[in-house]
Amino acid sequence: IIKREWWQPYDKDYLPKLLHVIQSYDTAFSKKETADYSAITTWGIFEPVEGYEKCIILLDAQKGRYDFPDLKNASLSVLAQFLTIPASHQVFAV
Repeated sequence: IIKREWWQPYDKDYLPKLLHVIQSYDTAFSKKETADYSAITTWGIFEPVEGYEKCIILLDAQKGRYDFPDLKNASLSVLAQFLTIPASHQVFAV
């Protein structure tokens, strides 16, 4: 749970160096007009000052009606915008 009073504006013109990128999904069962929306949020974890408490930043939020292949492609497309993957790391999609 993220409390409203924890939110702060990020007023810099650049993104911080991200330690982790996390996506959260709230998915519907189909893309029919009568279906609920699916939601994709993308978050970054960073240290405002090295060695101090970590912070989280909301990088992107989307909603739409997707079938599974489209939902997967939408989420991977957003993830690619914020993620640089070193050769020694792997990304797992379920």
